[in-house]
Amino acid sequence: TTRPVADRLLESGEKSTMRKIRHMAEVMKAEYPGKPVISGFGAQMTREGRIGDRLYENAKEMNRRKELKRLDTLRQEEIECSQARALRETFRQRPADFSIGADLYRRGQETDRKKDVLRKLRDLHGPL
Repeated sequence: TTRPVADRLLESGEKSTMRKIRHMAEVMKAEYPGKPVISGFGAQMTREGRIGDRLYENAKEMNRRKELKRLDTLRQEEIECSQARALRETFRQRPADFSIGADLYRRGQETDRKKDVLRKLRDLHGPL
């Protein structure tokens, strides 16, 4: 007698699922034996205090460092904000007829005048 196709497919699917579960269990057992072993070096190390106390102190130190980093970031952001505020204020206070090109030209002229004065002094008194 032949069984209906649907019954055979369901049985085949159940068998396949069970094979996959067994295979995954074997892989997990091989990769994670569940019996951790301390190495010889680790077993010989001497540590002060209880493990819970050491972990607690380590966690406190990590939290302290995170807080310092957070505060440092906040300080840096505040500095950047104040610099941006000062820059905006500087631009607000410039005269209405202010032109960046004209300002750069003026600064260049001042620099050229200073260089001319230094050349004249060098010509009069020799190299400094």
